[in-house]
Amino acid sequence: MSTRERSGCPISLSLELLGDRWTLLIIRDLVFAGKKHFREFLQSDEGISSRTLAERLQTLQDEGILTRSEDPTHGLKAIYRLTEAGIDLLPVLATLGAWGSKYRKADESLARIAREFAADGAPALARMKERLRKEQVRLGGAGGAKSRGADRLESLAPAAMDRTVLALRRACPGTLIGVSTGAWIEKGDLRTLVAIAGWHELPDYASVNLSETAAPVVMESLRQRGIGIEAGLASIADAERLISLDHGGRVLRVLIEISEQALDEAFAVADGIEKVLERAGIRRSILLHGENATVWPFVERAAARKLSTRVGLEDGKELPDGGIAAGNAALVAAAVTIYRAGQ
Repeated sequence: MSTRERSGCPISLSLELLGDRWTLLIIRDLVFAGKKHFREFLQSDEGISSRTLAERLQTLQDEGILTRSEDPTHGLKAIYRLTEAGIDLLPVLATLGAWGSKYRKADESLARIAREFAADGAPALARMKERLRKEQVRLGGAGGAKSRGADRLESLAPAAMDRTVLALRRACPGTLIGVSTGAWIEKGDLRTLVAIAGWHELPDYASVNLSETAAPVVMESLRQRGIGIEAGLASIADAERLISLDHGGRVLRVLIEISEQALDEAFAVADGIEKVLERAGIRRSILLHGENATVWPFVERAAARKLSTRVGLEDGKELPDGGIAAGNAALVAAAVTIYRAGQ
């Protein structure tokens, strides 16, 4: 790509560098998808060729927009990161996203996130710029924050996630680690996507609720990072949505999580979900999960059908005999007893 300057106009000068079809998409992937390696950029939907990508990356390095360094975890890979000049392009991406969502036929899920980003304005830009600056100076270690934010609430923020996942890896090296991406955690689709893009210590899988509007975008973000997906289905409509997705059949596991408390209704929904999956030929590991009145009926159902399940105090405090559990260990022990009785 030629960088010969045609005039001294700042817009013209900017377009000399950024005005082709691919350059801003590479920067988009660095910012919003958390991509850092050459092969990751090749996997973007737009289908950039390896030759064009190599040329654009070299130009961006030469112009001071990107840096390239050796990946400390893999001697044959390089990591690309934005410089301060690259980070300062964030408002350009935000404005283009807002314009495209308004005047072009954009994917509605992506358009809604672009509008949300634009609506958040300067605070959203400042938060993301700070995250990108930390990424630029990071030398490969895990974050130093606690697993929850300062307010002790759940958080997907990279610092909290990195510390938690790393601690679990060291304590339970043979255990798969999963997290939730529920919209209630970050309270904003854009915040969730930015958090995922910033993770360095990756979980083995993340649960995505198909009832949430941004579920397809969150699933794609996880897939791009190489993180397995647990598809959370709470209704037959959720199951129908899953099978409509291009990658719906490639999830790691299906979580059937029913909120209906009347047992016949809860079982009917669970049966309906399984029928939709079977009809679509989606055969994945199933975890059956109830809450409050359905906790133990669903544990018994899962045990009888050799499905997975889980129990914890967030689901219900009562034991099968009606007593109050002293803690999570008592609930787990009761579930194990039910499974062993069915063997």
